[in-house]
Amino acid sequence: MRRDGGGNGAPLDEGAKCQRRLDYGRLTGVFDSYVRTGRVDLSARGRGGGGPRPAKTSMVMLDAAWEAEMGRRGLAPATRDAYGRVARGYLVFLEQRGIAGLESADGASVLAFLESLLDRWAAPSLFWVVSNFRPFLKFTGRADLVAAVSLAGVRRSRPIIEVLGDAEADMVVRACAAGRVSARNAAITLLAVTTGLRACDIIALRLADVDWRGQAIGIVQRKTGNPLTLPLPALVMGKLAGYVLGERPATADDHVFVRVVAPHVRLADHASVHQVISATFAAAGVADVKAGTRFLRHSAATRLLRAAVPLPTISAVLGHSAFLFPGHSFCRVAAQVIKGHYDALRFFVQGDCCRTDKSA
Repeated sequence: MRRDGGGNGAPLDEGAKCQRRLDYGRLTGVFDSYVRTGRVDLSARGRGGGGPRPAKTSMVMLDAAWEAEMGRRGLAPATRDAYGRVARGYLVFLEQRGIAGLESADGASVLAFLESLLDRWAAPSLFWVVSNFRPFLKFTGRADLVAAVSLAGVRRSRPIIEVLGDAEADMVVRACAAGRVSARNAAITLLAVTTGLRACDIIALRLADVDWRGQAIGIVQRKTGNPLTLPLPALVMGKLAGYVLGERPATADDHVFVRVVAPHVRLADHASVHQVISATFAAAGVADVKAGTRFLRHSAATRLLRAAVPLPTISAVLGHSAFLFPGHSFCRVAAQVIKGHYDALRFFVQGDCCRTDKSA
């Protein structure tokens, strides 16, 4: 059994083993960079890297044309990354099957590509792959490939997403207020819990976006491009101020939340926010909860809904580009809440609560 590096003979847990592998990879990356370039590269690296890229000339040109088209359409960076990743994945898949150009591909290759993803994607999640794949296929002008996607019969899964209970939310807020986590982690978590902000918007938040006197933030949403102003509770503003004034490293980067270790630049991606929130939940003693910003967005929407806030207002607070539509998961939660009120009302109207056993 592997032991830790401190000489006390204690076995490494899985988290420590994972961290050791990550640190080893970073170290070898620095050495390799120095050997190749003669420079020590300490820049932060995002996760994923955009996935594999095609090598054949015609495929590379098609990928570049699609990137240019997405830029011309003004798609958000996150959308361009998602669309580009699945398109490149398909082109690489074709190359691996000995197909050097899209003109040689057929509908069967689309179905085979989607089937190959089942090793990495859960079947209910394939809807998002298809959703990101279809715009690229339409761009190529190949109607047969577009039709093949429809033949795959991938349907969207619409589960009712669990939400954070009142007791768990109170535990998280108390842990943040009591200083059991850093001011940075508390501020990130409280922003997600109280406002339902997307991870990309938390990462993109800049110092100039914070209205300290008005106790609010004003942003342009990364996903929709729409402006959004949100008032913040005193506790959230206090943790933000505590972080900026007392914890935040000196850096030229004007993003509010930056890395703790050098280089002190903005957080890498949504996984960084997820890690912060998960650590805060653990410190608060909240277990068995998937503490992502999507989960907390649904929780924030549900709290507003149960407080009888109108759906258009909830949509505005969450920063949706349009009003919530009937198939949206928030609206399915609304239907459950309304049904619960209806059932309770029917119980009283029908006199069930007042019935007595007349045979007594």
